[in-house]
Amino acid sequence: MGIPKTPFVQIPQEASARFNRRALIRLLAFSCALFSVLHAASIRADEVSSAPVAVLYTLNRPFVEAVEGLSRVIKTAGGKTEAFALEDYPEKRRSILKEKMTQQPFGFYVGVGPQAARFIWDELDPVKARPIYSMVLNPEKVLSLTGNECGVSLNIPISTQVERISAGLPGAKRIGLLFDPLNNDPFFIQAGKIAEGSDLRIIPLRVTSSREIPTVLETRLKDIDALWLITDSTVTISESIIQFIIETALLNRVPVIGYNSFFYESGAALSFVFDYQELGEQTGELITELFDTGVCSSPDPKFSLWVNRKTIQRLDILLGEEAVMGDGAAP
Repeated sequence: MGIPKTPFVQIPQEASARFNRRALIRLLAFSCALFSVLHAASIRADEVSSAPVAVLYTLNRPFVEAVEGLSRVIKTAGGKTEAFALEDYPEKRRSILKEKMTQQPFGFYVGVGPQAARFIWDELDPVKARPIYSMVLNPEKVLSLTGNECGVSLNIPISTQVERISAGLPGAKRIGLLFDPLNNDPFFIQAGKIAEGSDLRIIPLRVTSSREIPTVLETRLKDIDALWLITDSTVTISESIIQFIIETALLNRVPVIGYNSFFYESGAALSFVFDYQELGEQTGELITELFDTGVCSSPDPKFSLWVNRKTIQRLDILLGEEAVMGDGAAP
């Protein structure tokens, strides 16, 4: 008995024609969709190359380093930047700066630092190019924000700072915050509320003039386990005052928490430190993301926690594991 043959099934000519038409329609639809994607990508590349990013900054080292980081990210993404130094245009020449920045077809205006950002917000038309701020402390106070702007500030969330202080100095339960209420009362109130959820207490050391600092330190250092210094135009007004505060605290065996490399070098036990090129790169990444997605975000600034091990050893205080590991290690 032989193997039965599979019967041949003949597709009617009309059905075959309908099948071929449907396949052709699908192929044409796919081709159109692919062309649209490629065309959109081509337009995007043209827009990136034809509409560079205007960067305005002041000639301070942190801002110059940030511009370098920002420009590197934009270049890697296929774009271009054109930088303008505010010092090249004194007050009498600011109209020339405005004309240069508005006559060219820029896609973004980036203000690196408070002065540069303020010029962009006050003098340039946001319709011509999207304004972005970078390295601005409390941008909501410095700029006339409407709620739709974005950028990279110098504001590390207070909750993050409290958490890192608690983890870095686990033996310090009474944290003295030295500040002028006129400048930083909201900061103290928020920090106090955040600390309520832990075993920390934020103790206010209030001053209304830098002349009051020696007296406050003399009378209040005995009441605290660590001294927290934040940006304050009354307290941290000069390097000499900062050094005096840190030296006085160390003589009383009280560790200090600061907010940049100068505090670290002056003997602060912990310091929240920014890498300025990294902040510039973060701003560049924000711009490329905004171009790709249309989403205007304001991420928390990246930072490291520097530990002064000489101070830790001198005071013989307990250093938390989180400060020993990861970015807690000083460079």
